[in-house]
Amino acid sequence: MANLHTSHNEQGFAGMSETGYSIDKNTKLPIIDKGDGETLDYPFDFTELLTDVGDKIANTTGSAVNYLLSAGLSLVSQQNTDYVASPLISGGTIGTKESVRCTITTLAGRVFERTILLNIKESM
Repeated sequence: MANLHTSHNEQGFAGMSETGYSIDKNTKLPIIDKGDGETLDYPFDFTELLTDVGDKIANTTGSAVNYLLSAGLSLVSQQNTDYVASPLISGGTIGTKESVRCTITTLAGRVFERTILLNIKESM
């Protein structure tokens, strides 16, 4: 599981606290390895951004959290809190980089969007 901290750095992303990621040279997006047979959580942590401005995700079970996934991926479920959007994702085509875009809307009407790439490898 990769925890995606969303405070800003020079690429607009924070350093991720978990191992197993790199930054794509072309897109500058974080890349996380995923086995084609794995079903895993990929939390997008907006805590630092939102607590700095006294805000929260508007509705953790409704339309305030949206995910856009590459065609090869499936959103199995999601578990969101006031500060963390966490999709459970399966699938992927071996040898491809699949994208996951997370968009949240806050109580104050702010909209944050973050994208990661999943480097799909054959499950062992």
